[in-house]
Formats: sequence, structure tokens, C-alpha cells
Amino acid sequence: MKPDVNNFRDLKVWQLGMQLTEDVYKLSHQFPKSERQTEHLVQWG
Repeated sequence: MKPDVNNFRDLKVWQLGMQLTEDVYKLSHQFPKSERQTEHLVQWG
């Protein structure tokens, strides 16, 4: 039986990618400010 896939958000690879992105953001946010050169590129609501 195939899993229901209605859009890209249903794909496990997309879900894992989003979790990885969030984990990296949270980890990198702990870096010293001088190391966070691209902080302005990602805004989390």
C-alpha cells in the first residue's frame, strides 16, 4: 500500500530536510555573533 502523498510536504525527505534545517539554525544561533554572518538570511516566525 502506497502512503498518501498530496504535496511535497507529505514526503519524508522534505520533512527530514526541514528538521535538519531547523536543527542547524538552532545550533548555529548559539555561535558567537561574529560567527553568524548569514543570520539575516533566515527569519523564523
